This record gives sequence, C-alpha cells and structure tokens, in this order.
Amino acid sequence: MVSSGAMWVSWPQVSLLVWVLVLFKVGGAFNASQELDTLILFRKYIFMGIYWEEDDQAGRMTGKIEFEQNCLWESWNEIDKSPCAWFGISCTSDGSVRAIDLPGCNLQFSDSTFEDGSRGLRGLENLQQFRLTGSYIGGINFTESLCTLVSLQELDLSDGSLVEDLPDCLNQLGNLRHLHLDGNFFRGSIPRLDNLTKLQVFSISRNKLSGPIGSHLNDLVSLVDLDLSSNHFSGSIPLLTNLVNLKNLNINNNNLIGFEDPAFPGPQNLTRLLASGNQLQGTLPVGIVQMLQLEVINMSFNQFTGEIPEGIIRQVERSFWLDLSNNQLGGSCRGTHSYQ
Repeated sequence: MVSSGAMWVSWPQVSLLVWVLVLFKVGGAFNASQELDTLILFRKYIFMGIYWEEDDQAGRMTGKIEFEQNCLWESWNEIDKSPCAWFGISCTSDGSVRAIDLPGCNLQFSDSTFEDGSRGLRGLENLQQFRLTGSYIGGINFTESLCTLVSLQELDLSDGSLVEDLPDCLNQLGNLRHLHLDGNFFRGSIPRLDNLTKLQVFSISRNKLSGPIGSHLNDLVSLVDLDLSSNHFSGSIPLLTNLVNLKNLNINNNNLIGFEDPAFPGPQNLTRLLASGNQLQGTLPVGIVQMLQLEVINMSFNQFTGEIPEGIIRQVERSFWLDLSNNQLGGSCRGTHSYQ
C-alpha cells in the first residue's frame, strides 16, 4: 500500500537524476567528458602556426595554417578517453585536468568564433595552472574568458601580444598565487583586486597601463613581488603600508613624479626598491634611511635635487647596492655604489 505522500519515480527519471548529479560534481567528483570536450573546443578555436607565403601563380600573399611542431598538437586527439597524456596537460591523481602549460605555441583565437570558445573554458573547474608564456595569443577579451576558472593558482599570459583592458572579473580568481601578465598591450588602469588576498606575485611590466598607481593595491596583503615597470603610470607612488610581506617593488620606467609620503616610501620589510627612469622630483625621501631591510636601491635617471640624506649608506652585514646616478644630487655618493 502506498501512502498518500508517496510518489512513483520511473527508471528514466532516475537515470536523468543520476546524470544531473554527475554533471554538477556531487561529492567532489568531476566530469571527465566535460573536461575533454572543453579542451577539444579550446583547440578548435585556435589558429595554430599561422604564417604567410607568396602564391606563385596569383602573385599575392596567402595565409597558411600549420601545426606547431614544438607543441605536439597531434597528441590532442579527441578520440582519447582522457587528455592526461596530451602535450602540455597535467592531471591530478584522479584524472582531473590540473594544469595547461603551452609556452611558445603561437596561439591565436578567431575573433568571429571566440564567444563559443570562451564559454567552453568553464568546463575546467579544477584547473590550477594556466601558462601560455611566449605564445602569440591574439584574439579579443581572452583574459576575461578565464575569469570562470576559480580554482586557478597560477596564471601566466606573459609575452602574449594581448590588446585589451584588464577585466574587473579578475577579482573572481580568489585562489591566485601568481599572476604574470608581462609583455602585452594591456591598457587603462589596474582594477580593484581586493578578493586576491592569496596573491604573492603580481607582474605586469611592459604594458600600456596608465594613470595613477591605485592605493587599492594595499588589498593584496600576501604580495611578495610587485612589478609595475615599463608602463605609463603617473602621479605619486601611494602608501603601501598594508603590504607587510612585500620584498620586491619594481616601478622602473614610468612617469611617476614623487612619493605620496616621503617619510614612508615603501613597506618596512622591502629588500629591493627599483624606481629608475621616472620623473621623481624634489629631495630623496627621508624614510629610506629607516628601511633597514633594503639591499638594493635604484633611483637613477630621475630629477632628484638637494643633498643625499645622512644614514642612507649604513653598515650592514649583507651586501648593499645603491644607484643614484643621473640626478641632480649633492654629496659624496651621487653615483652607483656596491657594498659587500
């Protein structure tokens, strides 16, 4: 006898329920088929090894597409049941895709079909490392397409020829430890990244970023290395007092004019302060004397004037390197000095 609250469930309904549960990773499982399909889609929307050659008969340049031999794309075979043996793919012990490492593979996304390809990346829910170092990525809004990969711990798109603004959605990648975006054509300013509290390395040198260096970088409380060199940042260098773990600060080759507070030019635990090739004016920031952990100071090629503060050369047990050349400073140590 069936109670009035009971409900019969057919076998097809049970099968459908099981399929849905698998799809949404019940109990920490992952969808292997979805990961495989995602990688195949990723490859599909890439032009690999585009080069140009002259058509002898027509007398014009024509584009050719050929596999990059150094990337071994032929190993990406869609008939495989698992991608774990593919070139550039690393998996966890249970077979989930953990890393994609494709340096120098000359990738370029097709603008006309990019939207579908970007949605496909969402299938890599357990991806922790994504490295396309030295690859010509091209395409449009590629970085934004990675914002759904919330398990990422390392993202390296350096030297990828990306031409776009830094997307706000990078703030969704709260598990990031390393973010390398050097050598592209990123424009605009650095968005707020207050959710990236685990980030230890942030390197975005050799881009086209401009405007002031925002004080919101103080939100990156775990930073050890910060490289903003060779951009077009302007204004004053902000107080970064929250970055108590920061060891290396590189702001070389920008358009910066001074320090927001000369008494606190950098975090107290800083060991390397590189600010060469800016338009820094006035006297040297007196707070440098109190930054006792500094081992390297480079403020050459600026517009500093006045006397060098007493105590900037101090007796330390470790090596100490100082470069104040190409300024308008007075005193006995106006050039480059190394102390062992």
